Amino acid sequence: MPWVLSLSLLLLFPAAWRRVSPALFLIGGLLAFFLFDYLHDATVPRLRVEWTLPRVSQPALSAAILAAGLASLSSGSAAASREGSP
Repeated sequence: MPWVLSLSLLLLFPAAWRRVSPALFLIGGLLAFFLFDYLHDATVPRLRVEWTLPRVSQPALSAAILAAGLASLSSGSAAASREGSP
């Protein structure tokens, strides 16, 4: 559920994607590394993925939540500054 909420907020504010691009690259890089690591396991990685994925994906989820917050705040402040300008 947190993934859905944070990523849906990011989709609502596409104008802020450039501002939050470091967090988006961090999310993509971490998830790509985990996929690479899990797929190169010598044994069947199902149990390892079940046990470790919630913990190792936490930094990517935190980056997604921070990016969603920054995107929503930055677009709101940009709209407010446009309204105040003549």
